[in-house]
Amino acid sequence: MLQIANYKVLKSLLLSKYDDELVSLILWVSHRLDKFCITSGFRPGDSGVHGTSPCRAIDIRSNWYDDPEDICKDINSHWIYDPERLDKLCALYHDVGQGPHIHLQVHGNTYERRI
Repeated sequence: MLQIANYKVLKSLLLSKYDDELVSLILWVSHRLDKFCITSGFRPGDSGVHGTSPCRAIDIRSNWYDDPEDICKDINSHWIYDPERLDKLCALYHDVGQGPHIHLQVHGNTYERRI
């Protein structure tokens, strides 16, 4: 089950271009999780990956899951953010002031690891 948090998020998803690898990552995650809710997408004026064109990040609700950090570990074991910077990850569980959530992001070099 996929949910969109609210109209503002839905509008950001429909009216913005998203990076092809981010779309692939979202589809991959949607097959791994029974349900997820997108809480943030493209944010005009954002200086980070939420504000790039095409957009390279979304946030998903984390409080639906018993162990969101384990979900991030699973995602990061299958996806490489940037082979030149292995310390960077595609999935982060964090709180930057709006509450804990799972942040999904991609880079121009992101790819799915073939395990």
